[in-house]
Order: sequence, then C-alpha cells, then structure tokens
Amino acid sequence: MAYVQNVNLAKLVIQEYMDGLEGVSKTLCEQIMYGSTMDNAVGLHAMMSWGTEIKEGYGMTEDSHGGLKFTVDGRLFTGEVKVDLAFNDTYTITLTNADGTVLEVIEDVFFDQLTELLDNKIERRAS
Repeated sequence: MAYVQNVNLAKLVIQEYMDGLEGVSKTLCEQIMYGSTMDNAVGLHAMMSWGTEIKEGYGMTEDSHGGLKFTVDGRLFTGEVKVDLAFNDTYTITLTNADGTVLEVIEDVFFDQLTELLDNKIERRAS
C-alpha cells in the first residue's frame, strides 16, 4: 500500500512540475526529473529535495532554443536556476541569488550531466 501511495505522490509532483510547460522547457524538465545524481538518486527525488518551484518555461530567444527557470532552496544554493538550450545543443546553467546577482554561469553541459551537475551545485558538493 505504501508503494502505491508513493507512486501516486510522484505522479502528483510530476504533474505539478510539468503544468504549463511545452516544447523545449517540457523536455528540459523531463531530462532533469529522469536523470540521476552522482549517488544514482532519481532526478525527481533530487528536485523535491531542492524545494524546486517552477517559475516559467520559455521558447526560443536570440540566445537559445528556449529554457526553464525555477527556484530552489538547497543546502548549498538558494535562488533562481535558469537552464537554456544553446544552439550547439548543450545547456547553459545560470545561478542567481535572491537579489538578482548572477553567482555562476556554467556552459556546455550535456543532457546526461544536467541532473548531477545541478545536484552538486544546489544540494551536495562533488567529492
């Protein structure tokens, strides 16, 4: 019974994260959720531990194919995370604190590195 409750909770969380997203932003959210961290935790669990709140998904800009903005409240980082799909099919991650100061920009991130890299910046530092 507990397994069914956990599955139902996961479905609700996924639905909440995906609500209103389409195109690149939806794919990006799925890649983070279904990715894994360095200790092989599922990306959805990582997103939940970060206290993720999706702010917006957006389409093509002059600098990218589109992306996703969300806020987190992690152990190492609290603020806004912006992930853009660059024209070279890699991701650019921008970490911004509450007062709008850009703390870090990480370029050329491949999709299979995305969840682990985010987890290392937000919740746990890579060893």
